[in-house]
Amino acid sequence: VRIRRIFIFDRPEVLEDLNFLEVYRKHQSFGIEVRVLGLANPMVRFTSVVDFVVFDGVVSYETTSATSVRDRPPLIVQTRLIREPGWVRDRIHRFEELWEQGEELGSAEIPA
Repeated sequence: VRIRRIFIFDRPEVLEDLNFLEVYRKHQSFGIEVRVLGLANPMVRFTSVVDFVVFDGVVSYETTSATSVRDRPPLIVQTRLIREPGWVRDRIHRFEELWEQGEELGSAEIPA
């Protein structure tokens, strides 16, 4: 199974955060293809940044988060499973657009 993940970040300093870099490295060690993409990229429309996973091209699992407070992670306020074929195709297309814009971090950038 091919698994790809894009981390979309809002602040460039995230790419220097040791906790984030450790998560990135762990994903790679599990065989997951990983890329990063900043909100400043024109392909990322802030209103369309919803966390979603497409399973087998037939189901979109989506979560909507509340605004984060201070240094706490945001709470998930809504979770949806969508099987409508047109919706899932749109999510697949959206992911491919973001994937093309994303970048891999070089091994020199990730501490061992």
